[in-house]
Amino acid sequence: MRVFVLNKRGKPLMPCSPAKARLLLKEKKAIVKRRTPFTIQLTIATGETKQPVSLGVDAGYKHVGLSASTEKAELYASEVELRQDITDLLSARRALRQSRDADPSPALCGRWLKALRGRSGAVGLKPLPTLAKDHNRSKDRGDKLESIC
Repeated sequence: MRVFVLNKRGKPLMPCSPAKARLLLKEKKAIVKRRTPFTIQLTIATGETKQPVSLGVDAGYKHVGLSASTEKAELYASEVELRQDITDLLSARRALRQSRDADPSPALCGRWLKALRGRSGAVGLKPLPTLAKDHNRSKDRGDKLESIC
């Protein structure tokens, strides 16, 4: 674990070990700036020399690895596991959408019409005659009903 260090003006310096941070805090040469991530700010003037830090990234199919290191020590290392279920979730969603958007079956359409006939109080809907009784009388109305489905 490393402790982040800021100089007197708030500019970042190289991180230090927790033991070094405890020593600086005990001698009142630093104050705690943040607790997460743990960061201290120096109260004394220091040089601003920094070491070169190299970042390594390993981008794989299932894992992505990150590492920041100097010539002497590794400062940061992490590994992220990527999700593998996205393709299956998208396929399932597409299948549900296609089944929902498909044309309704005649049986389903008949149930829908029966439900509409029973709801005479619906706004703008009048009870529809049954197709069996009035089939001969209102052939065009039946055609219109079938064209809805």
